[in-house]
Amino acid sequence: MKQLLSITFIVFCLLSIKAQSLELYHSDIKVNNGDTLFVQIVPHNFDQQYIRVKNNSASLKGVLLKKYDLLKSGNATFSFCWAECYPPETNLSPVSIIINPGEYCDNFSAEFEAEDQGTSYVLYTFFDESNVADSISFYIEYKCSTNAVQSFADIKSISAFPNPAKNHVNFTYTVQNIDNVSLRIYNMTGEIIYQEPLMTGNNKLMVDISSLPTGIYMYAIFGNNHNLVSKKLIITK
Repeated sequence: MKQLLSITFIVFCLLSIKAQSLELYHSDIKVNNGDTLFVQIVPHNFDQQYIRVKNNSASLKGVLLKKYDLLKSGNATFSFCWAECYPPETNLSPVSIIINPGEYCDNFSAEFEAEDQGTSYVLYTFFDESNVADSISFYIEYKCSTNAVQSFADIKSISAFPNPAKNHVNFTYTVQNIDNVSLRIYNMTGEIIYQEPLMTGNNKLMVDISSLPTGIYMYAIFGNNHNLVSKKLIITK
């Protein structure tokens, strides 16, 4: 109970601070201080949410990020990328990102994975490293359910084996009623390092990854100008 009260007090204090110079945008829509993003996801899927951070002041800012795991359903995990991608146990970004006056930073992504159904909450706070009172926060509520986005789940799915992989990875996928879809593999900076068109129906595809270095990647079915299904791929040498 004492720990819960402490977390609640910290969150209250953070949201009571008026953001002086930082602004947040999700899909070009402004996210106000204390807003909640609602995300639906099916079990065993990997979700990424991208937030643009704007320095709305007239001076250069070194911005740090703090993550608060407020509620985790089952084995759900929260992680984030800020300058680089960090494991779930990292709650404070080790380094800041310099944002010039009036400019945006596109280096943030919130990552979520869960194998079980349930609701999870996380809080992210961006703040000026030289003035912690200059901050802005937002929540993400994840609802993980087999019924989530059911219309999408019925027509697309993908899995990779082996994962972790070393030289080759086999993708098994289903695509129906979607045109011009492709498999994409991204590195952790969001760069597309592999892309190949996919046929409709139930199919398999083997990809040579022997030239890729050890690390964490993301693979996705891409269509309709966005990733329809996204999951993690681990490469080891």
